[in-house]
Formats: sequence, C-alpha cells, structure tokens
Amino acid sequence: QSGGAISIYNFSKLEIKNCIFSNNLAYFGGAIYCSQFSNISLINNLFYHNYAWEKGSAIFISNSYPVLNNNTITLNEDLNEDLNDDAAAVYNFISKPKLYNNIIYNNYSNYFEHIQIREPKAYYTKFNNVENGVSGEGNINIEPNFTN
Repeated sequence: QSGGAISIYNFSKLEIKNCIFSNNLAYFGGAIYCSQFSNISLINNLFYHNYAWEKGSAIFISNSYPVLNNNTITLNEDLNEDLNDDAAAVYNFISKPKLYNNIIYNNYSNYFEHIQIREPKAYYTKFNNVENGVSGEGNINIEPNFTN
C-alpha cells in the first residue's frame, strides 16, 4: 500500500541513481516510501506521472534522513479529495531530508495551494527550483519550461 515502486524502512540504506519513476500508484508515496530511520539517496532521477491516494505523490518520507540530489520531480498528483489535507509531491513528516539542486515543479493536489515539499528544513534545502518557493540558500522559483 506504500511506495508504488519502492518501499524502504527499518534502518535500511539504499542509493538510486539515473532512474525514471513513472506511472506508479500507492496510498503513501506514489513512487517511493521511506520510513523508520531509513537512509535513501536519490541522485539524478526523474519522477513524473506518479500518484498517491493520500500523501506524497512522488515521495513520502517519515522519520528518516534521505538525500535528494539533482532530481526532477514534476507532473505528479495527490488524489486525496480532502481540500484541507496538505498533501505534497515530497511529503516530509518528522524527518530531515537533504534536498540539493532539484527541480520540483508542476505537481498537483486538491489542497488550496499546490505544496511541492511539506515541511522542508531550510538548513538542508539548497539550490533547488521549487514552485511557490521554499526557504534555504540559493533556492529559486522559476518556471523550468520543460520541453519534449
């Protein structure tokens, strides 16, 4: 039910590089679910057209310390119909994800504002392009103008 492509938990470690995650579906973490003090490194991956019934259309993180570096996360969607539920493409709950040099744009939910990253930690969030902006050193909010 969690992690449409990958589910990692219980102090596990995993590094994923140069992959495409597309057309995955789960309740939590449309593509990836990371919980219970796991350490996952996601480097130079593409996440698009992933779906979550609840939270984390691309990635769901709970009680973990992942690293996301140089990923593109776009066109993912939370299918939760609750307008008051702060679903996000990268859903962070009681975690310290390190996000560096990612593009996180054009992800959707029914929440009144399309949250791209829930609870980012400014100290660990640097040099990203995030729709609606996010605090942290060198972060920007500029339409990436993707083309086919």
